[in-house]
Amino acid sequence: MVPRPKRTGSFSCAFAEFEVRSKTARILANHSLPPTLKYEPGRVVAEGDFVIVHGRYSGALPTNWIVADILRIKDGVFLEHWDVIQDEANKAESKSGLPIFGEKFTK
Repeated sequence: MVPRPKRTGSFSCAFAEFEVRSKTARILANHSLPPTLKYEPGRVVAEGDFVIVHGRYSGALPTNWIVADILRIKDGVFLEHWDVIQDEANKAESKSGLPIFGEKFTK
């Protein structure tokens, strides 16, 4: 069991990120995944019982995936999970001319 950080007051983004990283580590430990697979966490936003983690999966697929994981956690217990997955647009595909994740386009 991974120790949990001490929480004070309302749900904190640091606690949410810790929970997501711990969950991801447990999932990856139980599956045979390519060693080139990489996950980059982006923004973590928490409000009430809900947490959204925005990140990028790369290195194992023809196109990087941009993922938003939506979690519901109550009293420190992970209750529900939803996700949104989208192929990462390159500079030519971007309608706004901005990257979908991070500050610059990947190569």
